[in-house]
Amino acid sequence: QNAGEGEYTIFVKPKTPEIIQPVTTQPVTSLSPEISSLTHPDSGTWYSDKNPQFSWVFQNQFNGIKISYDENATGTPTIFYATTTSQMTFDNVRDGVYYLHLQVRDAKGWSQISHFKFQIDTERPINFAITELDKGNTTKKQAEFTFNAADELSGLDHFEIQIDDTAPIMINNVSNQHYKTPVLTSGKHIIFIRAYDKAGNF
Repeated sequence: QNAGEGEYTIFVKPKTPEIIQPVTTQPVTSLSPEISSLTHPDSGTWYSDKNPQFSWVFQNQFNGIKISYDENATGTPTIFYATTTSQMTFDNVRDGVYYLHLQVRDAKGWSQISHFKFQIDTERPINFAITELDKGNTTKKQAEFTFNAADELSGLDHFEIQIDDTAPIMINNVSNQHYKTPVLTSGKHIIFIRAYDKAGNF
């Protein structure tokens, strides 16, 4: 029998994290981990990705972390991992404004707690309606429209308007929900209007 090649997948089950009470572990050092995010890098920006990924660096080698997130800007991490990992992803986080809390343990003890704000909005704008003004007037060379929409979480960011196959234009003033087209040729035309929120949903 000829020798061949084989591919094997080995799965090592991670240790079960220890959930601890949300009380402060007294830091023994003035150092704190520096948190960053590949998926949600700017704390002031909204993102539609509901699986935020975080990473951190610490000045010393560490052998444990406490980590969790909630809506409290100065909260305390509540889940302990005996690990040296420097990154973690949270899956299917609900829409909202959150703060990641992280504390690491080195040979001397626990660090200060670091916090990282992140914002998630996965829902598109709602109640979007378009109305053509003076619709029955077939002699006019320009069409006028009013439109409105709402976004409950991140808020409206801009409107995008396209006539037929022309390049789309952007209206950044979301309070000006009125548009008058350029002079149009005779015949049928199609206008597309999209409302975008601050997370890029439409």
